[in-house]
Formats: sequence, C-alpha cells, structure tokens
Amino acid sequence: SLESTEEFIAMEFRFTLRDNGMQAAFQLLHMVLERSVWLEDAFDRARQLYLSYFRSIPKSLERATAHKLMIAMLNGDERFVEPTPKSLQSLNLESVKDAVMSHFVGDNMEVSIVGDFSEEEIERCILDYLGTVKASHDSAKPPGSEPILFRQPTAGLQFQQVFLKDTDERACAYIAGPAP
Repeated sequence: SLESTEEFIAMEFRFTLRDNGMQAAFQLLHMVLERSVWLEDAFDRARQLYLSYFRSIPKSLERATAHKLMIAMLNGDERFVEPTPKSLQSLNLESVKDAVMSHFVGDNMEVSIVGDFSEEEIERCILDYLGTVKASHDSAKPPGSEPILFRQPTAGLQFQQVFLKDTDERACAYIAGPAP
C-alpha cells in the first residue's frame, strides 16, 4: 500500500519469506525509488478522483466544516485543503512526478522491518537495494517549502456558523488556531 499525508509518504510491503519474498519486496521498493513508472491515464484517473473528493466536501458535515476552517485560518493556502478543480486542471504529469519524487530522499527515510528473518539476509537486502539508490537532490530544504502564514483574525473569522442541509440534525465544532 502507498499512502500520503501532509507530512509523510508511507509504503507498506507484506510478503512471505518463501521464494525470496523479502528480496522481491526490496526490489519493488528499489524500483519505486529509482525507476517509477508514471502513466498519463493513471494521472487522469487520479485527477478525476481528486475532483470527486472536492465535489463531495459540501455533502459531509465534518469535511465541510474542516475545509471552511482551513480556508479561514490559512488565507486560502491550498497546501492544506482539497485541491480545487482549477488547480487540478493546471497540473501536468511531469510536475506531479517531480513533486512526489522530490520527497523520496535517503537522509530522511525510515525503514521498519518486522518478521522472522536472518540478520544476514536483511543486511544484504538493505545494502543491495537501498544502498544503491542514487541521491536525487539536496534535501536540506524541501522544494517549495514556504512558511505557513496564518490570516490575522477578525471578528467575522473568529466565530463562524455554517449550515448544511442534512437528513438529521447534527452539529460539528472545531476550535483551532496557530500553536507552538
């Protein structure tokens, strides 16, 4: 599985130790890091999925409330909300690939291995498959990492109510703001 959040990209590989399962998992990880395959039709499907996420925001009490809060707090900074249809249309496969691959850096990678294996086997796999991954760039400062700027609070921003049509009367409240 491959999951991403605002902070991490996490990959999980599950395998059996039969038939060189560990070696196969490390080969797959090496291929993701070194020779990822990026297809235009897969990119289009992903874009459509994000469009549907954006369109479903008003249908979810929790997501609509959180979305409105993030827009108010962060002055519309799109790094922390669902991308808009306009921003999705402006993306291209090459820029997305560059952005994702720039996060795969060796000096900020954690590998956790759980299972019944020999120390020699795991050392060999780490050296053979992760030890040969080339450094892609200087990771001292991630590309495009700009500071988070919070909007100065006004009376209209400090207390907001949003009403959504719903089959049941429910309430959702968020209290948020910058904190150390």
